[in-house]
Parts: sequence; structure tokens; C-alpha cells
Amino acid sequence: MRRLLLLSGVLALLAIPAGASAHWLAGSARDGTLVIRNGYGSVVIAGGKEANGNPIGADGALIGSIGRGRVTLTDPGEADIGDLKVAGCEHREVSDVGNSVTCTGSKLRYRVIGGRFRLKVSGDNIDMSVVGRGSVTMNGAEIDLDGNLVYDDGQYQLNDQDWKPLPATKKTISLEG
Repeated sequence: MRRLLLLSGVLALLAIPAGASAHWLAGSARDGTLVIRNGYGSVVIAGGKEANGNPIGADGALIGSIGRGRVTLTDPGEADIGDLKVAGCEHREVSDVGNSVTCTGSKLRYRVIGGRFRLKVSGDNIDMSVVGRGSVTMNGAEIDLDGNLVYDDGQYQLNDQDWKPLPATKKTISLEG
């Protein structure tokens, strides 16, 4: 009888982590991943909207750089941009309500670690890595910032799938696992 109780106790302890893992795997939408390399054009990462029409923002983290262009980072839920980092700005603008920052220049670097955000990047040599949930709108450029024809708009990779060319026309995809 003791062996049966001991065996039942051990099996119960082993079942708890297995059940927790199954719950996590079957949970709601999981984080997706997106990598963009050598992009030319524009990329917008956002979320949906609340019932009242207010933007929600994407949820996750990102890090990236741009050779030359414009970066706008917005925190839709707060009037504080402390967790939105942009470095290398030649010109920096903070919104009147204090929840977004726009930078233009060369060799810009940007990051958001955790929380909700909206990002718009336009220019050349866009590189970024994103982990989270939301939507991504990409639009390759036909002409770079100097007026030269662009033959390669760069590439993107979604959720470790094969690399694809940045679309030449506006395309929105879902970012989730």
C-alpha cells in the first residue's frame, strides 16, 4: 500500500509540469519573430485598436538600426517615453502629449524592451529584430533617398521561415507565433 501511495505521489508531481507545459503551448497567441535586413522603404509595427478606436500598439520587444532616414516610436498607453530609446538623432522631436519621439538622421539605433509600442521606420539600410505580437506593414522603395533606383529592397524573415524580399507594394502581415 505504501508503494502504491509513493508511486501515485511521484506520478502526480510529474504530471504538474507536463500539464503546465501543455497549458502554455495551447494558450493564446504566442510571440512571433521578425527580422529585416538591408531594408529600403518603410516598416510599421503596430497592434490593433480598442473598441473606442484608441490604438493598442504591438506587444513585445525590438532592437534595430537604420542607415539614414526617420524613426518614430510611440507608447500608446502612457505619456512617458522613458522605455523608448532612439540614439544618433540629428533632429529629435517629442510629441505634445509626451508619448512619442521622432528622430531623423544617419546611423540611428532604436530599441523597446517590453511593453506596448508602435514603430514607424522609413529610409535605407533598415535592420531590425522583433519578438512579440501585433501587425507589420512593409513597403519597399523603388528609389533611395538620393534618387537612385533600388534593385533590392532588402529581405525579411517571419517566424524562422525562409527569407523573402521586402514587398515592392504595401503589405500587412500578422506577427504572432
